[in-house]
Amino acid sequence: MELSQYSILTKKGNDYLLINTKTGYVVKIYGDIEKLKFEKIINTKFDFDDSDNFYSELLEMGFIVEDFKNEFKQVKSNFDYYFSSDYFLRLTLIVTENCNFKCKYCYEEHNNISFTKELYNAIYNTIETGIVNGRYKNIEINFFGGEPMLQYSPIIDFLKKLNELILEHRDVNLSCTMVTNGYFLTLPKYEILSKLGIKNYQITVDGMQKDHDLYRPLVNGEGTWSIIINNLKDILKSKVKSNIYLRSNINSDISKKYFDFLYYIKKNLDNNFILQLSPIKKFSENVIGCSNDENIDEIITSIYDKSKELNIKTMMQHGLDFGCMACKMALPNSYVIDPYGNLSKCSVYFKDDITKVGKIMEDGLLLFNEKLSLWDNDKLDSKCENCKLFPLCGNRSCPYVKIKSLNSESCEPNKNIDTIKKLAMKGLI
Repeated sequence: MELSQYSILTKKGNDYLLINTKTGYVVKIYGDIEKLKFEKIINTKFDFDDSDNFYSELLEMGFIVEDFKNEFKQVKSNFDYYFSSDYFLRLTLIVTENCNFKCKYCYEEHNNISFTKELYNAIYNTIETGIVNGRYKNIEINFFGGEPMLQYSPIIDFLKKLNELILEHRDVNLSCTMVTNGYFLTLPKYEILSKLGIKNYQITVDGMQKDHDLYRPLVNGEGTWSIIINNLKDILKSKVKSNIYLRSNINSDISKKYFDFLYYIKKNLDNNFILQLSPIKKFSENVIGCSNDENIDEIITSIYDKSKELNIKTMMQHGLDFGCMACKMALPNSYVIDPYGNLSKCSVYFKDDITKVGKIMEDGLLLFNEKLSLWDNDKLDSKCENCKLFPLCGNRSCPYVKIKSLNSESCEPNKNIDTIKKLAMKGLI
């Protein structure tokens, strides 16, 4: 027996902290006898005593294995099965480029163009054909924009039609998500959408009212915070339950009063949402208010730390989930569809020509061009076989960066490992 290659070892005071990226377990080894036993394991093979609970528990949690040389093949096989299976179809639908907000840091161009009835029908035809032919068993749809709630009625019609199809094929699973600013997500609309299959929502609130309204006003300049918060409070009253990820975009200015928002969440929204933080990034030259603070990662970690103290759920609790660092658009049968019917492999840079891999035809046929081979490339970097983070990303973290950098190996695993250690020491993952 020997230590798993996916075990990350660090020290917390005089004790050992052990993290496994394959199984997601984090344990602290603190007893003198246990530490001596563990020190015999480090960097060497050892005789396994199955009568000793210490060793048995480490084996069960994946920290020790019979032969770590086989681990990479096992993880790659699992990754291929769960993430690269041809049975999955993942679609991000940019149902409109229009938006009722004018966010200071928005990277999108808000043109007054939306999905036509014909485009909805074409997407339905794609899904129906794939299901009837037995190709697709899992359909994942993310409604995106612009602001998708501006297309509320067409989305409802589309979902009703899809649900009728799924009822005829009970071996097929339909999972839907919506990324919305929350302004039009009233309780009645939330309940209708959720009953039709949208079980995950991402809604952005950038801290307290003054900061949020500064960065996320309506097109006419009016504030949006109070209406979104009231919608969230109403949703709490519903018997229809879905996962709501409360996203906040962070820079140094927003972070200064963000603890006040955490206290507000605790008092008024309790523990019914999952907090997700992200630094404001300069995705284009139009973006202002970026988090150019070199300590932004530490600032965000401090917010998550305070969230834990207040028992507010956060995305950090999923920081060791299998495949959590993989971009879904980097996986086969995963496409962004814009209002022009273009097929893209990136929801951020979907207007960049390098991401455009084809078109969807009226009959639902997907016509691809030669660029698809750049994205559906499962060739591994030379580092992957010995990388401790492979179970989390599978070499599919961001193909856009790799393609734009002429396929250079741009991954920085050591930086990510250091971050994981810090988060584990704070008990955030």
